[in-house]
Amino acid sequence: VRNPLAGLRATLQVIDGRISEPRDRSAIAAMIQRIDSLNDKLEDLLLYARPRAPRRHAVDLKGLMRDVVASAQVSTGRSEASIPVSGDDVKATADPDMLRAALLNLTLNACQAAPNKEVEVRILANDSVCRIAVCDRGPGIAPEIRERIFEPFFTTRVNGTGLGLAIVKRLLELQEGTVQLNERSGGGTIAEVTLPRAVG
Repeated sequence: VRNPLAGLRATLQVIDGRISEPRDRSAIAAMIQRIDSLNDKLEDLLLYARPRAPRRHAVDLKGLMRDVVASAQVSTGRSEASIPVSGDDVKATADPDMLRAALLNLTLNACQAAPNKEVEVRILANDSVCRIAVCDRGPGIAPEIRERIFEPFFTTRVNGTGLGLAIVKRLLELQEGTVQLNERSGGGTIAEVTLPRAVG
């Protein structure tokens, strides 16, 4: 499926380069955007169905989380609104690419749930476990859907695939981690990730 999509996209780009009518170029841009959206959904399906084996080593959580926050701010247009990262300077045993993907999904969700409100990240650790809490002040999760939020293909968004949180859960479990979404005191949601703490 991806090969025909790539062919369609390339053909549309060639056509776009040959026309000058703004209305026609706008239509082509819309078609390319739809193809890109479909390709993103295919990538989600493949990632959920066939994740690669993790390559785990010691990962500096604050450094990785600051990269994730910067990406989320750019993606959601929150570049002027800070997302503080606080807590312990600690390393977890994890696959950095898998962990980045999971944390970016959770951080994007928090930014989208609370576009004009506080989002913050806290990192805590004990002897053997690291905890990363992504906290927002959005509307929270309705009680009637709380049990289903990690189900594959369950979504409350019009254009959602219902795979985002299912992928997060799978990626973390491959690294001996967990994820939970909890209510936040005063309103909002806390997405809490746990991972094994790196030794040494």
